[in-house]
Amino acid sequence: MKSKKKRKRRIIIAVVVVIIIALGAWMVNQSKKAVDSLYSTAEVIRGDLDIYYSFSGNTQIADVQNITSAQAWKIADIKVEEGDSIKKGDVLYTIDEEDYKLAVASAETAIETAELSLSSTEASMSQQISQSKSSLTQAQLSFEDAERTYNSTKALYDAGLTSEQSYNQAKMAFDVAQEQYNTANVAYQTVVSTSGISIASAQAQLTQAQNSYDSLVKQIGDREVKAEIDGIVSKIYVDPDTKLNAGAVIMDILDTDSVKAVVKVDEYDYATMKVGTDVTVYIDALEMEVPGKVSSIDMQATASAGMAYFNADVEFEHDSSVLGGMTVEVTSLKDSTSDALLIPMDALMFDKQNQPYVQYKDEKGNIQSKYVTVGINDGFQAEILEGVSEGETLYYIDNSFYEQMMSMRMGGN
Repeated sequence: MKSKKKRKRRIIIAVVVVIIIALGAWMVNQSKKAVDSLYSTAEVIRGDLDIYYSFSGNTQIADVQNITSAQAWKIADIKVEEGDSIKKGDVLYTIDEEDYKLAVASAETAIETAELSLSSTEASMSQQISQSKSSLTQAQLSFEDAERTYNSTKALYDAGLTSEQSYNQAKMAFDVAQEQYNTANVAYQTVVSTSGISIASAQAQLTQAQNSYDSLVKQIGDREVKAEIDGIVSKIYVDPDTKLNAGAVIMDILDTDSVKAVVKVDEYDYATMKVGTDVTVYIDALEMEVPGKVSSIDMQATASAGMAYFNADVEFEHDSSVLGGMTVEVTSLKDSTSDALLIPMDALMFDKQNQPYVQYKDEKGNIQSKYVTVGINDGFQAEILEGVSEGETLYYIDNSFYEQMMSMRMGGN
């Protein structure tokens, strides 16, 4: 009996031991699974990585054309409204017929007046030149005669054949004739020079009158004033039937060909934005991405809310859909690498000395750490120069796990 009880006890003990061992193994396995569940995995891949500077701003229309009244006239009708997109050659407004005729007649009269002025100036200058030249010729003849008399008298005086008084009279006559010749020559040169200036001025007035007439006829042919550029009518200042003075502003047209992007460049990034730098312009409202180039950048910073920034102008390809004031993001290439080993930034960790490392599993499946050499990163991916190989699996604890744990703790509290 005792022998049977002992065997039974041994069997029970063995079973208990097996159960304990199995339970221990299960608990270790479950614990390992629990630990593994904390980790996310990332594979080391090979690829390209580009890093950009990014600047925000808005589009601006650089040029505004002011449409003004060339003459004092009345507007018969305005053919556009504020906000209208227009093309070169579109009719902006028409002029009162009577005022149109008066304007054209006035321009024609200006040409006739300028022609008469030029003709009169040429005749007057020709007469003055002729008179001055005649006076110069007469002075030259008198000078040459006085010079001959002086030379002969001097020869006689030197030979003792004439008196000193005769010599002095001949010398005085020679000096006077020479002075008169010099004066006449200066007067002639002055008249010739003045003549050229006067005639050129009269010719310029005639050219101006002709250009004004041509411009007037071109601008208001058939009484219609037409747009000279593509653009948008931003403001109309007058109403139909309004009598305008010459030079009065009628409307403003935004030149859509002059659209540019203006972005704010942080003072620490100033060196990255130079005139001529190639950039990419993204227009939010249109979901449009186009190439651009930095055309200018301020030399003086603007201070705002304790920050300093520089305004940079960017020229870019655009069409009529791009308006002033649209939000833009301008990016320029900061750094790039190709055919590099890349990992997610989440898989990159740092020790207390700020040395970068990654985690992997050894042959036994245990999590291990190793240091790596890091290249560039864009905040999402990092280039690894040394320490990993393509296709290798890395392990890291996802930040979302901590966020979930904190959420559970806060909820529990």
